[in-house]
Amino acid sequence: MAVSPAFPLPPRPVIPLIALALLPAGGPAQAEPVTVVVTREDCARLVRHVADADLAYQPGTDVHGRPVAPADLDGGLQVALPEAFSFDILIQPVDFARRRALEAERARLQAIIAADPAQAPGLAGALAALDAEAAAIEARGLSETTMTVGRVTIASDGRATFNGQPLQSEEQAELAARCQQVLRKPQP
Repeated sequence: MAVSPAFPLPPRPVIPLIALALLPAGGPAQAEPVTVVVTREDCARLVRHVADADLAYQPGTDVHGRPVAPADLDGGLQVALPEAFSFDILIQPVDFARRRALEAERARLQAIIAADPAQAPGLAGALAALDAEAAAIEARGLSETTMTVGRVTIASDGRATFNGQPLQSEEQAELAARCQQVLRKPQP
């Protein structure tokens, strides 16, 4: 079974994928492969932009491709970038839930005031009470305590993980890789 656009489009590269298995109604559970047609336009929506090599910065050349002297004539500091970048996700665990509840209530009250400014005087006391409670939490001196929840790593190919677990499935990664190949080919 092929899924295709409901309206005619000019010829374009397609990516056949085994997308899902259909179970026959009332029969034994046998998987039947399905081919899904993904257009160039679909890929453009799915894949992050990668500039063509001729558009990317080329050291030692001007915008017309003519050679120029480098800005740093002595070669400058050459820094090797790592294969992956990582950072920690932190929270402030002390009174975390209460602070979040106070922030949510403050946002709710401010939305009411934004929608109907005439209610501002009546809600001023509630906002002041929220601010006082938030100040009391801060006064305990523990509000800057942090705890690491996890570590995000982004590899040079763009794949991201959280605590070593992929943030996208292998199927999504394969689709993105194939779409990048399709998008790099010149249009007919």
